[in-house]
Amino acid sequence: MMALARGPETHIFKSTPTTDLAVDIYRTSDQSQGCLAFLHGGALLLGSRSDLPASVVSLLNKKGWDVASLDYRTALETNLGEILSDVDSGCEFIRGLLPGAPLVLVGYSAGAYLSLLSGARGVKVDGICAFAGYGNLSAGWYYQPSDFFLAYKNVESVKQRLEDRASFTTLEDRIDLYVYLRQQGLWPEFVLGKEDLRSQAESFSPICHLSAHYPRAVLIHGTSDNDVPVAASIEMAGALKNRDLPHKLILLEGRDHDLFFNLEDDGVVGAWDDALAFLSPNGTIEEELRNASFSAPRDM
Repeated sequence: MMALARGPETHIFKSTPTTDLAVDIYRTSDQSQGCLAFLHGGALLLGSRSDLPASVVSLLNKKGWDVASLDYRTALETNLGEILSDVDSGCEFIRGLLPGAPLVLVGYSAGAYLSLLSGARGVKVDGICAFAGYGNLSAGWYYQPSDFFLAYKNVESVKQRLEDRASFTTLEDRIDLYVYLRQQGLWPEFVLGKEDLRSQAESFSPICHLSAHYPRAVLIHGTSDNDVPVAASIEMAGALKNRDLPHKLILLEGRDHDLFFNLEDDGVVGAWDDALAFLSPNGTIEEELRNASFSAPRDM
């Protein structure tokens, strides 16, 4: 593969018939503890590797971690199985680029979901850190009209655009599409297809495919999240606990869906500290963390 630029290092890790997928690598100036590979949010409909804030990169580099931000295709370009193959290819590329370095998937929202699912599907990572994620595509909240999104914006025009098979090419188009799907409770059907939806939802739900080899995982969620309910992380943590899998759940009182980006919040910075301590290759997994779903929120 050919390096495209320096600072960050940008590499093409996969070429598809429609696009090239790239990864940005930000190396720490300290001795590296490993690499944190970021998967962006966007409901599998939008977003890119450039969504990773410079402030987050700086924080993680200062803590001794290399950071990688990965592209993946969206559900408007391909199916969920191929999106997962993009994540797998990206992780494989990073392992080749940084041989022997521990690799942790860090995801936000839909990226957190992909991180959790990649772990369940056997992608070779040493840990997972999921911000505002979810593990169950059969959960009722995704099939019911969202009061939050119903009050958010009038996007009735999206219905006609879908009937006309119009393209959703701009960022605003894709945001409106997501708002509409949440207003109608149609996101799972749009991403997975109408045919055999229940079976498809189970097939692509990490909560249904946990094994003894599942990577250690940290779940971080705000209790006032209006997009992905905090119950989604609580449910995933409960499934990990039932299987005696090493995990940590960090609930931040009053935080909303965008907590990942708010490094001015001491509680969010503290959650990063707790997560990295748990996921560090030099750290230990205390027995109580194996057996407890909940860590004490730092400011509750």
